[in-house]
Amino acid sequence: SDGTLHWHVASGFRHLGFDAWRGVPAVEGLDGDLVGHSGDIRIDLQSSGTALTFETLFRDPLRFDRLTGRLAIDVGETGWSLRSDELVADVPHLRTRTRLQLSQRDGEPLFIDLQSDFADGDAKGASLYYPVGIMRPRLVRWLDRSITDGRIVEGSALVHGLVDDFAFERTRSGTFEVLFDIADATLDYRPGWPPVDGLAARVHYHGNQLDIVGTDGRIFDSRIERVTARIASLKPISPVNIKGRLRGPLNDHLKVLREGALRERFGSLAAGLQGNGETTLDLDFAVPLGKQGASRLNGRLAFSDNALALPAWNLGLDDISGDLAFTLDGLSAKGVQAKGLGRPVSIDVTTRKDGTTRVRTTARRLDARTIRRQLPSLPLGFVSGRADFVIDVDIPARRGEGARQTMLRVSSPLEGIEIDLPPPLGKTAASTATLALTLPLQAGPAPGKLVYGDRLAARFDRAGERIAIRFDDVLPDLPSEPGLRLDGTLDELDIAAWHTATAKLPPTTRGPLPDIAGRIRVARLANLPFHIGPVDADLDNRAGAWTIGLDSPQLSGTLR
Repeated sequence: SDGTLHWHVASGFRHLGFDAWRGVPAVEGLDGDLVGHSGDIRIDLQSSGTALTFETLFRDPLRFDRLTGRLAIDVGETGWSLRSDELVADVPHLRTRTRLQLSQRDGEPLFIDLQSDFADGDAKGASLYYPVGIMRPRLVRWLDRSITDGRIVEGSALVHGLVDDFAFERTRSGTFEVLFDIADATLDYRPGWPPVDGLAARVHYHGNQLDIVGTDGRIFDSRIERVTARIASLKPISPVNIKGRLRGPLNDHLKVLREGALRERFGSLAAGLQGNGETTLDLDFAVPLGKQGASRLNGRLAFSDNALALPAWNLGLDDISGDLAFTLDGLSAKGVQAKGLGRPVSIDVTTRKDGTTRVRTTARRLDARTIRRQLPSLPLGFVSGRADFVIDVDIPARRGEGARQTMLRVSSPLEGIEIDLPPPLGKTAASTATLALTLPLQAGPAPGKLVYGDRLAARFDRAGERIAIRFDDVLPDLPSEPGLRLDGTLDELDIAAWHTATAKLPPTTRGPLPDIAGRIRVARLANLPFHIGPVDADLDNRAGAWTIGLDSPQLSGTLR
């Protein structure tokens, strides 16, 4: 009577489908009942096998095993709205219960108000539900690779605001949050880094950020006591920052340094180590997911009565207590306490500018008998007593072809050590004579070196085939051919005393002599019935027999 059109409709529908329209997704396979009149429509859904296709938001159509609930649609002259107080939607990997309102005025963006609770999810299917249309491709690839297994226990999602402003970080005009708990998950966050297995965590998307707080999990055989991961910006994508604490076998934590991403920086150090006992490893690092930010690493390995062995060097430490810190620039430690070589020792670790890691062990009052047991191939039966020693192991940053060798350096004032040999090498326990020994622990061109006060200096190759000795403190050049080169000056030489001393050596150290050549000046030959000196002696046994040329005011000639 007033000229206004009034209408009423009631219908049931089965397998209904329609195309996308003004932000509403395309639908197929929809079952339910519809009642409407004059712009007010109510739809009761009772569907299974329904698919929703969003034009760009999701990778594939969302397929529902179950979709039930009431939709209220109001269409007016200036816009429309869709509302559901409870929409139950079960997909193959998740069960959800949702409150939803969509509205749009003519010429304005779509507004969404959604709260969804979900449970019983399978993380293997998570990639199907990422809103890839509004996510950075790098973030999508990271999520696809990182979350490969696990269960979504329960969670909630909240979206409130204009769809065009999603995720509201820049405009602050709305709210976006997704909060859920996962269990038994695998987080493979970066190639080359050990994955987290059996992870239990709370995942929180809020605005343009992502936070993960882990409460349980493991890396190798180590348990995670706590772990957090944070991406401060999802668009543009910023690095993932991870902080965590692991408690587990020392060998696990050495494996982190020995393999994968840290291998190039720390593999040389960790390759030859074997550990025993449990340690605590604290990690704080950043891994770029895109072009923003840089890699960062801060770690701390806490020892508590652990054991560490270096089988290739026949060295071992027990009862280790203290902290080892490491960054991408290297390692550091101060005052780590342990027992080694039969004595309490203190260990410091530093990293030089060239990347070389120096492990310094300070041993107080080290017994010569322990050194003899450690180095049975050396003729040390004439050494006795105790002295302080500093043992450095210099480990290069790189391994492989072209890398420098790992070097062992031993130094001591030898105060407290008696060396029962004739001059110039013998000394009393009360006297001092600085010992500096350098040994290459890997094959390579660098020679070994020995300086013994101002009495003797030597160079030698790692195989002991080329040796040069000078009787002063000037390091000689290494011979180019196999053999022993002797040079220098002696204040006196007691030939009988040296004959007696060498006769006491064990048979294994009195094998065939190497080729020997050189020139020695002796100021005086001792313990002779007459004075001889100074004497210049030219020594040579390279032809299979000794030739000794002597030149002194009292004696001149050649002995063969």
